[in-house]
Amino acid sequence: MLTPRQARYLLAIHEMRGRERSMSRLAETLGVSKPSVTNMINAFKQKGLVDKGGSLVLTAQGKALANEILSRQALLSAYFSRELGLAAEDIRNDVLALMFEMSSKFTESLIRKIETDAAKAELRRFSGSVYLTNFEGILPDGIYELPFRLLKENNGQLSMGDKGFIHPARLVVTGGFGVISLRAVPVTHKALRGDLLKGRLARLFYWNGADFAEAAEQDGVYSLPVMGMHWRHDAEKNVDFGVVRIKVHASVGIFNMPDSVADLAIYLE
Repeated sequence: MLTPRQARYLLAIHEMRGRERSMSRLAETLGVSKPSVTNMINAFKQKGLVDKGGSLVLTAQGKALANEILSRQALLSAYFSRELGLAAEDIRNDVLALMFEMSSKFTESLIRKIETDAAKAELRRFSGSVYLTNFEGILPDGIYELPFRLLKENNGQLSMGDKGFIHPARLVVTGGFGVISLRAVPVTHKALRGDLLKGRLARLFYWNGADFAEAAEQDGVYSLPVMGMHWRHDAEKNVDFGVVRIKVHASVGIFNMPDSVADLAIYLE
């Protein structure tokens, strides 16, 4: 974990080009003494951020960290610029200091909210509804914990099968492509004559845009790639959500139940 002061040094080195790379130029840029620069560079070398040779060059680790800081700084600067009505360039240093004063958990949560809000805005550009085969240009790569409801097919009412999964769902986006993971749990239901029936999910299928394909399962977790998500807007409830059609094969006791089709509704919140 860097301090705001260390981050400023790292970014200054990252932005230096060619012959500009010197202790004197770095000291001048940051308005500090050469001994201060020497001490910081030695500390960076110990952290593996600066090459241990004589040149003032960031290592691959140092470059990756600098790029990550710049990316987050730009994202947060744009956000606070919109919210506060200030020029993004005028608050870059304030944002940098704030980034390293906040806890990692707080920073991650704030960035995730900004990215999710941006995704919502992007999805609202679509008129009516749209079928998504990937999230490229909509959701950044990452892991999202998203609320969901299992609804009766073309009905909108909550399905009994909703209780058969742990909430929320997990969406993993990699290279724009998404995979939804659902963890199944046994469901107990009281029959009309009073008997307790225990059901469990045996197999899960998802709509891939052309047909139902079986979802991969490991330790009770079913993974289904997003290949035909129907993204739509509920004007009455003013909520946006994506629907993936699934087919479940369940068993109750020793009996196999008929396959049933349901709509898995995923919400961006």
